[in-house]
Amino acid sequence: MRHLTVYRVAALAVLAGALGACTAANADQSGLPAETLPAASAFKDGTCQSAAEDVLGLAKLARSIHNAKSTSAPARTELRDRQVRIAKLRESAEQELQKPLQDLVTSIGYVRIRFNGQSYDPKIVAQMDATRRAFQQACVG
Repeated sequence: MRHLTVYRVAALAVLAGALGACTAANADQSGLPAETLPAASAFKDGTCQSAAEDVLGLAKLARSIHNAKSTSAPARTELRDRQVRIAKLRESAEQELQKPLQDLVTSIGYVRIRFNGQSYDPKIVAQMDATRRAFQQACVG
């Protein structure tokens, strides 16, 4: 009977470990919806390709700052630099990308203002990420 209990405990431990691994693989610690990011090469030519690295960088940055109470100076600098590079693309953007591009620039601006003003709310990063996803979808489809 003692061996049976040990085997049961071992079986339960293995089952719990497997369930934990499955949950961890599907969960996103940031609280943002999980996604598999495309490669930069998957973005269409033109404005999309020019914005690819910054768009993908925003996805990673959003996950690191979403639940933060404050952001580091390097994170704020990265956010600013990505916004500036994306904003420069507006002039030459294809017609169908102008609004999604402007929405993304505006959304990044709200995050920057709220972090700089110490009035941060995770919802604004979630909104920026949703705007980024919309632009990415237009570019990768």
